[in-house]
Amino acid sequence: MIKTLALILKKQNLGEADRIITVLTPALGKKRLVARAVRRPLSKLAGHLDSLMVTQLIITNKENLPQITSAIMVESFENARDSLELLGRTYAVGKVAEKLAEENTPQQSLFQTTVDAFARINNERNWEATWLYFLAQLCRQFGVYISNFSCGSCGQPIIEAARFNIADRALFHDDHATVAGTRRLSGNSVKLLRLLNKEPYEKIARIRIPLGEAAEIEEILLMELIENYSSDPWKKYARLAGS
Repeated sequence: MIKTLALILKKQNLGEADRIITVLTPALGKKRLVARAVRRPLSKLAGHLDSLMVTQLIITNKENLPQITSAIMVESFENARDSLELLGRTYAVGKVAEKLAEENTPQQSLFQTTVDAFARINNERNWEATWLYFLAQLCRQFGVYISNFSCGSCGQPIIEAARFNIADRALFHDDHATVAGTRRLSGNSVKLLRLLNKEPYEKIARIRIPLGEAAEIEEILLMELIENYSSDPWKKYARLAGS
């Protein structure tokens, strides 16, 4: 038997009364588990295995579809469940986490970053700050964050508006980059990207982030995460672009 914390990401009905539960765990990564008879009216597991809650599980030590033998809910994020807007935001975070999570690989940082984002949504913290900070943290964890704020052409520091070259994964001054294959970032977006790289969430949350700048940064961060690690388009995961 294995005991683990788990963030419930997805449920899928199986047969007449069972479910396959997709979870994210700190030590085991993403796992698909079987919850037997969980859809029956008197199931003791049902209330502890709802989507987007943190649960303490005991599972069988099987390589393929381990079975859940015990589940105790740790955090339900009840406030987010009572609001369609907050619930949608929580699903957006969970969707990115599920896409990036690997099976049978320790995912402590991804697990904690995702749970932290859930908690901030549940507490109705600044959504733009919460979403962008979550994506920026994942970029750091996966080694695709923008760390060089010097022009890829002339080498001079970039402190104003710039263009991000997708192929080179580098920033360029406006007059040193072709428009094709680039995304433009305003001066404020460049500054915020710097802050997202090094400052704690509480400082980011105090910044009033205009939607235009938030959408610019979301695009860059999602491109770095999603299109580097899957064939999905980044727009499938966007929450701000085009709002």
